[in-house]
Amino acid sequence: MGHLLSDIESTISSSINDVLLLPFKREEVWVALQGMGLTKAPGPDRFPALFFQKYWHIVGKYIVDHCLGILNKNKEIKSLNITDIVVIPKVPNPTKLTNFRPISLCTVMYKIVTKTIANRLQEVLERCINKAQSAFIPGRLISDNVLIALNYCTR
Repeated sequence: MGHLLSDIESTISSSINDVLLLPFKREEVWVALQGMGLTKAPGPDRFPALFFQKYWHIVGKYIVDHCLGILNKNKEIKSLNITDIVVIPKVPNPTKLTNFRPISLCTVMYKIVTKTIANRLQEVLERCINKAQSAFIPGRLISDNVLIALNYCTR
């Protein structure tokens, strides 16, 4: 596979990679929790992010220890990765499967771990994603690709 990637320019320097590989810190876990919708889509445990924020003085140490164990010490995450899949109608009186939007309802603990990783990657994401893949970068819209394509087609 190396020969396939040999002509692709590296976008992450060694120094940036070193920062990405630093152990995660307590503050990063707290920032991830703070960035969640307070009552948005609770998972199978039925605890919303609001619970963890409101009772952080009681549960915070346990949450941080568990999340950092997963992030820094390869502690298993399987017990947190329990997800309910729910379909929400997009229109009144849906009649087709395409009239529904699937939503994954994960536990808040799982969301904290993934959001902590995502927050760290967000600092370098723009370097890694091509301008044509605009949906992955804040401030860019997937519909921009249509405009770019139309612009090239009309030349």
